[in-house]
Parts: sequence; C-alpha cells; structure tokens
Amino acid sequence: MFKPELLLPAGSVENFVAALEGGADAVYFGLQNFNARARAKNFSFNEAASAIAFSHSRNKKVYITLNTVVKNTETLELLKTVDIISQLKPDAVIVQDFGTINLIRNLYPHLVIHASTQMGFNNVSAIKFLKKNGVKRVILSRELTMKEIEFCAKHSDIELEIFVHGALCYSFSGKCLFSSYYGGFSANRGKCAQVCRRQFISENQNITPFSLKDYQLIDFIPSFSELKISSLKVEGRLKNSDYVFSVAKAYRMAIDNHSKIEEAKEILKTDFSRPKMQWFVGKDLKNSVSELSGTGVFAGVVLNVNSDFFDLSSSQNLEDGYQLRIRTADDKEGVLIKINKLNKINNDVFRIFIDKGLFLKPGDKVYVSAGKVYKPVKLKIINKKFNFISNQRLKLINDKFKQKTQIKTNEKRMEIFIRVSKVEQLQNVNLNKIKTVIFSPRKLDVDEELFKICQNLPANVAIYFEIPAFISSLKETYWQKKLLEIHKKTGCGFSLSNISQLEIIPQKSLFLANENIYLFNDIAIDFIRKSGFKEYIYPFENDYPNLITGKDRNGIVPVYFYPELFYSRQPIKLKDYFADFDKRNFRKYIRHNFTVICPEKPVSITQNIQKLKEKGFSKFLIDLKYESSLENLKNIFTSVLKSHKIEGTDVFNFKREMK
Repeated sequence: MFKPELLLPAGSVENFVAALEGGADAVYFGLQNFNARARAKNFSFNEAASAIAFSHSRNKKVYITLNTVVKNTETLELLKTVDIISQLKPDAVIVQDFGTINLIRNLYPHLVIHASTQMGFNNVSAIKFLKKNGVKRVILSRELTMKEIEFCAKHSDIELEIFVHGALCYSFSGKCLFSSYYGGFSANRGKCAQVCRRQFISENQNITPFSLKDYQLIDFIPSFSELKISSLKVEGRLKNSDYVFSVAKAYRMAIDNHSKIEEAKEILKTDFSRPKMQWFVGKDLKNSVSELSGTGVFAGVVLNVNSDFFDLSSSQNLEDGYQLRIRTADDKEGVLIKINKLNKINNDVFRIFIDKGLFLKPGDKVYVSAGKVYKPVKLKIINKKFNFISNQRLKLINDKFKQKTQIKTNEKRMEIFIRVSKVEQLQNVNLNKIKTVIFSPRKLDVDEELFKICQNLPANVAIYFEIPAFISSLKETYWQKKLLEIHKKTGCGFSLSNISQLEIIPQKSLFLANENIYLFNDIAIDFIRKSGFKEYIYPFENDYPNLITGKDRNGIVPVYFYPELFYSRQPIKLKDYFADFDKRNFRKYIRHNFTVICPEKPVSITQNIQKLKEKGFSKFLIDLKYESSLENLKNIFTSVLKSHKIEGTDVFNFKREMK
C-alpha cells in the first residue's frame, strides 16, 4: 500500500524536533517574514540551516513557507529572503503570491515550488495551470469533498497535498478579509485576528456562528493511500511541542498500519483542541460549528479573583503544568497561563495561583489548551555563512520585473468599470461614461438577465461575465460548455476570479483579472501580464501607500464596493442581518451556494479619485454587486465623476494601511 508523506508543522525549533521524534516524514516552518503564522516564534536563518541539516541527515524533508502576499515596499526584502533560502536548500518552498512564484521561477529555478492552500486552487484546471508554471505540488483547498479529491487525484500528474488535522477557517482558503477589515491585520499576511472565533449579536442573542470545529481525517487514511495523495498535512504552527509530538505519533501509527487507526484516535483525544469533525470529506456539515469559541477543552468559568489566585469551577482533572487559555466575558481574547500551583477546594472548584496583575473577571471562560509539555531533545544551532546579495544586484533584479510598467504622470481620460448583479442597476447610470460592465450574477441560471444587459448597452461598452471564485472539479466540464455558449451568443468577455480559469474560458475571448487574483506588487502584475491579462482589478484590501509605491498604473482601482469579508462553502443558521459588539452591522448573502458576509456600510474612496489621477491612475471600479438601493446609484456615479466623498461610507485599509 502506498504511504503518503506525513507533514507536521513547526512554529519553533522545539516543535521541529518534536515533529521528527513523533514520526513526521517532513516538517514545514516559516522564517521571520513572509509566512502565514506571524505570531509563531518562527526560524532565524541559522535555525533553518540547522533544521535542514538535521532533517537531511535522517532522510527527512523540510519545506519553508513563503505563503503571504507581498507589498511593493517589501519586494527587495523578498528578494533577499529568497536568495538566502536558495542557499539553505530546503526540499521546497510553499508560496501564495504570484510575485514570489515569478521571482523563483525566473531566478532560482532549482527551488521546488508548492502552491499554498491560500491560493484557493481546488480543481483539475488549477492543477494543470500550476504545472505549466513550474509548480511541483498543489495544496488543495480544505473545503473539498471526497469525490472532488478523488477526481483531482485521478486526473492530475503532479503531487497533491491535503490537510487532515487541525484548526479550520470559516472563510474559504485565502478569501478572508474580515480580520483586515477590523484593523488592517490581514489574514493574507499571517496576522489573522481570528474574527471567526468571536461572538456576534443576532436577534438580541450572543452567538458564535462562524467558529468551526477542528479537522480530523484520520479515518480516511486508507482512502488517501489508495488515491496516492502525496502528503497528509497537519495544521498547528501556533501549537506547543506536546501537540506536535502526539499528533505526529498518532498519524504515523495510522499510516503505517491501518488496523491501528482506532488506537491512534485515542492518542488524538489528548491534543486539547476543539471538538473534531470531518467536514466536507465526511459529509459532516450540520454539526460543524462549535458553540465554544476558545481553543482547547472547556475547563470551566472563573468564580472569583484575588491578587495572586483565582477560583475556577471545573469538572476537568487539572494538574500542575497544564496550560490554560482565558477568554474574557466581553469576548476579547485573553492570555495563556501555565498552572504552576493549584489546590482543590472541593470536587468542582480549583484555586489556581497566578502572577500578580493578571487581568481576570468572574464569568471569564477558561480552556485547557495543553497538558504537561513534551520536551524534545535540543537541536544544536550551527553558524552558517551566507552570501548576502548586494544592493546593486537587488535593484537590478527588482527593476527587471518593473521595466514595462512605468508611471505616466500625464492625466489620461478616466475609464469607469461598473460591476452589477442585475439589469436594473444600469437604469440610473449614464452608460456613455462607462467603458466596461462586469456582470456578476447571484444565481447560476443567468442567460436571460445577461442578454438583457447586452441589449441595453451601447456598442462601445464592453461586457464581461464574472466566473464564480469556486468551481468544483465535478462541474468543470459544465462550466467550460456554459462559458463557450455565453461567448457565442453574446460575444462577451470574462472576469476571472481565479487565474486558473484561463484553462476553461473560450479561446480568443477577452478576459480580465478581478480582485480575487491578488496583485499587491509589480512582480505579481508582471506574472499575470505574461499570462495574457491586459486588465486587472487591484485587491480590495490594498492601501494607498502600496498603490503609489509600485510603478504599475494600468490596474483598475476599486473606489466603491462592499468587500466580501467571509466567503464560505459552510452554510450557517444566521439571519440576514447581524452585528458585532462595537455596533457594526453586517449582512449575509447566498451566492452560488456559498455564504458571503459583507458589511452593511459600503467602502468608498471616491473623494480620493482626483489624487489618484494625479498619481497616474485612470481606471476605476464602481462595484454594485451588493448594492441594494437603486436610488443611491446616481449619487455614487456623480461622486466618482466629481471626486466627492459619499457620506456614511468606510475607507477600509486605504488610509490606515494593511499591516
């Protein structure tokens, strides 16, 4: 029987050794920047060199994560980092940003590229596209069903990797903007504020509608072995060494001997994580949301607090050395504390001694997040000599990817792109001022609506049909035929939500990249231009300093839109309108069978259009996809033309910057 690789996380050097001692075939970790777990300890260059040498001496593999998007101000630092990684010689790098792929493919072709799950690749077309562009392995989205995984495995000829254990995000891989919306802490830059674990208010009740249980697919190891899935991956770079060791030990046991899966599951009961589920793979959706938002096993509620101890009502068998996570009554994430001493007052109450000054209140919830910590052997850190790339060469390389996108300071004619979800949204708009209409339907049966729009547009206005962000492998043939039919009947172009959709659109059709194809830097833009894109929308969570730092001015700047904060395949029982504890209102939509969460207040930077024009930008997007009021359209359009502020709107990251 084929044995998949067992791939474990390491947020620290200690966890790296614990993973190998537990039985991992490979370990993945991040350096101090450009990795999706910024809150982990992560690795210095010398620690990474030591870990790689240690692994290779034992026939094990190491993958380094470069799985965040990169801003224009960071491309020189990215170049330095990739150059050092090329000297470290890991077995692969895990990548999200198209700029990083572009850079590695052109300058460091000996480095093996794995496409991160953050890229949202989930079907055979995506796998084919990535293979053409030098990617050796695709880490599939976690939202796939067993049938979809089977289809990808049977119709692909490159390596596939899937997550089998650990925490889950409510939003589709790489598509969460909620954390960024709350304060610029972008999940796409490893700084997720875990909004999906928070409480919200719906019908005067406090609810936790987005907090998913943890993933556990150990029962499916025989199926994955039969499909010859290359790698089974565990999430958890923010976990401790005990978690890494015990999970590695359990999955090692199950992979080596399928008859021991039940025995291995007993080991997993001690990982102190959230309740487990099998999600889409196990058709386990009805009970996938946990009422307990905190990490770990619920221990109890704080009864009272003293200066150096607190009393906890708990039915758990707590011991010295356990790690506790405190979640406060006002839903703010608390601190981690280690039990150094405790007394049992009675059967259900513990007195836990703490350092002075710990902020606790009666009613705070307490979770056991770790047992007694496993202590692996220490890794000897070597001092490796690195050849640091010169500043002159850095500049030459950086400019190589930007030479075709020079800033044009002369004011060009303003071009307006408008996105609509229904034909009525075009009635109050001066179509003579519009260059392009993007039609983004809420339902898939759209022929009649699309034909109406085409009939109402002047001959000089282009029309693009927007393809949904997620297309199942089981529906790719349907979509390929559907897009060809649409193109033949209307002659329209296509707005792509994933770069791999180049594989399914009709030949010789026009196409543009929408904001879901993340373009935060000029090197990424160089990549998609070489892929054939002439039009592209900058990301919604972008900011003004990043826009003007780059040389590119050909992109479309979103100036009015409702950002999709969550885009999820997981259905939820939630009313259409709800709020958070800061009285911000949100709305739930269903689009293409996906749950979408948007703010009730739109984002608008129309007041900055003149400033953007002075910096060389001339293309602007008015996105009415989630605009419910037809009466607002005339005011929105006028504000764009006159560069006026629209009252009652938000600026998202444009002013405060994306962190």
